[in-house]
Amino acid sequence: MPVTKPPYPPEFRREAVRLAQSSGKSRQAIANDLGVSVETLRLWVKQAEIDAGLRQDGLTIEETDELRRLRRENKLLREEREILVKVPMPHRGSTAHGNRGRRCDSPVTTAWAA
Repeated sequence: MPVTKPPYPPEFRREAVRLAQSSGKSRQAIANDLGVSVETLRLWVKQAEIDAGLRQDGLTIEETDELRRLRRENKLLREEREILVKVPMPHRGSTAHGNRGRRCDSPVTTAWAA
């Protein structure tokens, strides 16, 4: 199984992107100097360009965060709905006072009402 590293701090990412965009060095050299893969550096640069509005082929960080939040909320609402669907409903015509499933217009009920 590959070894995973903890996420890099945002400041480190920003500095890596700044170097990649302005230093004149190749991305390979910058990635080697920083100890990250070229693919990682490429993805950071791409995300920075999307966030800056220079590219339109992806979601900004804010959009990604909102999408993640909405998906989590949607999952919770679906789970809550499934729980409610499984709750047995009272019989038609019964009340919360427990008339044991008799309809309100049964002969006994109408005789008392008269």
